[in-house]
Amino acid sequence: ASTVLYRKNADGHFSEIRFKKMFKKTKAIIDGEVYIKKTGTQEYLKVRLTAIRLPKEKSESKKRVEYRKANKSGVTLSEKKKVHLEWFITISNIPMDMLCTNTVIDLYRLRWQIELQFKAFKTSLNLETFGAVGKDYFYCMMYAKFIILVMTMRMYSYTKQILYAESQRYISIQKFLRLISNRLTGMDCLWCLENKATQRFLENQLLRLGRRSYFDKRRCISTEERLKAYDLPEIT
Repeated sequence: ASTVLYRKNADGHFSEIRFKKMFKKTKAIIDGEVYIKKTGTQEYLKVRLTAIRLPKEKSESKKRVEYRKANKSGVTLSEKKKVHLEWFITISNIPMDMLCTNTVIDLYRLRWQIELQFKAFKTSLNLETFGAVGKDYFYCMMYAKFIILVMTMRMYSYTKQILYAESQRYISIQKFLRLISNRLTGMDCLWCLENKATQRFLENQLLRLGRRSYFDKRRCISTEERLKAYDLPEIT
C-alpha cells in the first residue's frame, strides 16, 4: 500500500499514479508497464503492474480481517487500503510479451508455497525451539534440526511423487510433516530389522501417512496443477 508508482508522460517526465482512481475505473484486470523510483535517486525503474479484481466474497472477507485489526489498534482504515483489498496485485519485471496476465498471477500464487513450507517447518519440526543453551549445544541442535529437515523433505518428495502417480492427487506438506513428526517417535524398532525389511517398513509407513495427507477434494484445481497446463518459456 505504501509503494508509489509512476507513469512516463509524452514529454519524458514522470507523474504519480493515483491508485484509487485507477482501480475504481477498472472493472476486472490491470496489466501494464509502470515505473518505481529508486530510493535516494532520481532514477526510475520500469516494472510490470499486474492486478485482478477479487470476487466480492473474498474481498469482503479480507476487509473484515483488516477492520478488526484496525479497531484493535485504534486506527481508521484508509480509503486507499479499502480499494487495495478488492484486488490481487503484483509488481514484477516480467516482460509483457513473455507471460500472459493469468500466468503471472498463478506464478505469484505458487510463490506462497515457499511461505507455507516455512510455516510447516516451524510448527511441525520445532525449528525455532532451542531453549536457554550454550553456544556449542546450540550449534549441535541447529545442525541436528537441519539434518532432520533435509531427511524429512526427502521423504515428503518421495511420497508425493509416488502418490501423485497412483492417484493424481497432491498431498499437503503441513499435514504430512505434522503426521510424520508424531510417528517418528514410534519407529525406534527399526534397529532390529534387516535392510530390506526396514526399507519396506518405511515405504509402507510413508505411503500410509501420505494418503492421510491428501488435500481435501475441491472443485477448483490447485495452483500447481494449473501451472502444469501452461507452456512456460525455458529459462536460460
